[in-house]
Amino acid sequence: MRRHAFSAAVCAAATIAAGGLAPASSAAVDPPGANPATPAMTLRQEFNAAFAGNLSPDGKLRINGDWPGTGGNTILLANSQIANGRLRFRANATSSAEVQTIPERLYGAGCYATRLKTARVPGVVTSYFWIGDGYNLPEVDIEFLSKDRRGTWGKVWLTVHLADGEARTSTVRMPFDPSAAFHTYAFAFTSTSVTWYVDGRVVKRLTGLPAGLGTGQPLAGYVMANAWSGAYEWVGPPPTRDTFAAYDWMRGWEGATTCPS
Repeated sequence: MRRHAFSAAVCAAATIAAGGLAPASSAAVDPPGANPATPAMTLRQEFNAAFAGNLSPDGKLRINGDWPGTGGNTILLANSQIANGRLRFRANATSSAEVQTIPERLYGAGCYATRLKTARVPGVVTSYFWIGDGYNLPEVDIEFLSKDRRGTWGKVWLTVHLADGEARTSTVRMPFDPSAAFHTYAFAFTSTSVTWYVDGRVVKRLTGLPAGLGTGQPLAGYVMANAWSGAYEWVGPPPTRDTFAAYDWMRGWEGATTCPS
């Protein structure tokens, strides 16, 4: 999430059990990778090499900062580090970390995936999302509140912010603590739909959305990730010490209507 307060205008819940998904809706969902003609990968960040300043070796991803960030704290360049093949974010009560694809290369509808481990100390949001050009809506979010984890389970917040500001949010309870190990999270969106995945399983699908997610236009924007505190009515009190989120990789298939298995 970036620059938008949480809205529970439309909110549903689901649970991933050991045997699969128990969705809030009884509507059937297709398995991931159902589209055999997945486009070529157009975004691939493996974090195996140091950045040149604030840019990835291929020039497609940028570390953000230093400037004011979501929640009223400060995004610091120094809070994002590449080490041991991973991107590591540090967050605390006053500062945060963020990366995004460069503004000169916009990404449209498609599948965007990451493998991450969330921050652990309560009071922090760990996220992976797509947002329209200029940091304008629409926006598609995968978010985790560190206060939601309970050792043996955790929760993920799945939201699409339409162009008019309407937010459609679902929460999914997962049978693992997302701060304890790396898991894969993804979303695939088209002009009128969004599908979210956890470890290759479809966990939520929205269809029949307004064209262009409310813009009526082709979609173009940035793929982003951050870890931050603030918006305390939702996130909870600020963290009492530094806490860290880590990303193993980020990938994208622009033009895909489902995510690869």
